[in-house]
Amino acid sequence: MSSRRTTRSVRFAEEDEAIPDIDTPSPTLSSSPLSSPSLETPSSSPINPLFAPTSSQYLPCIPLPLQADPLVDGLLTINQILGRPLTGTLPFKFDVTRDPACMLELDSSSILTPAVLAEAATTPPLHMMVLHCEDFPWQLIIHPQNSKEFVTVCDVLSGIYASLRIPINSGDFNGLSGEKQSMITQTFFHRYDRHGETEAREKEKVKGVKRVDFLIGRNSFAGICPTSSPLVWELTLSPL
Repeated sequence: MSSRRTTRSVRFAEEDEAIPDIDTPSPTLSSSPLSSPSLETPSSSPINPLFAPTSSQYLPCIPLPLQADPLVDGLLTINQILGRPLTGTLPFKFDVTRDPACMLELDSSSILTPAVLAEAATTPPLHMMVLHCEDFPWQLIIHPQNSKEFVTVCDVLSGIYASLRIPINSGDFNGLSGEKQSMITQTFFHRYDRHGETEAREKEKVKGVKRVDFLIGRNSFAGICPTSSPLVWELTLSPL
């Protein structure tokens, strides 16, 4: 067995080698038994990994002229299972770098039962949610999946994971300070190294830097709270 090289470099998805970021098929996170097709990204159209998407699915962190959701009538509140607690911690753990469907499959005692996952993410229910995270250059837009008419708890968790799996390009990286580049690079190395000397490690390495690496270790879901902007919610993440 050859020894591992001591010098490593960061890599990015290139247009001529764009590798769809599809993991080994795993059960879909849903309100039905864990036997559905593999997790889908919030958009059915292909996403070019060369550029930060500017479609209705993923938008840069700039003020958005959002229209009021027709379902909204009165004060909006987040489902208590997703809400950022004033004290203490959430009743479940979610590492946003890991497939939530696999997480639930391995933890049958999770509070995230099929019934809870099927609940509306907000009251009243919304057709769309925009999530903003501090020091993260993209906003995440969550849409209903599985023919639902409103965003569910399941949609939020699946949508966060799927959107963070999108590869970035060298332009996203090169515009950062040297210190930030170094931190993101080390996060990328750590993310694929955790697989050990396995095929999965090489698979993650080849796919290059992803949006999730920009979180620099803030991988634990810590809740969602409202903001002063209509329909925009603050996503809080913390170190594991």
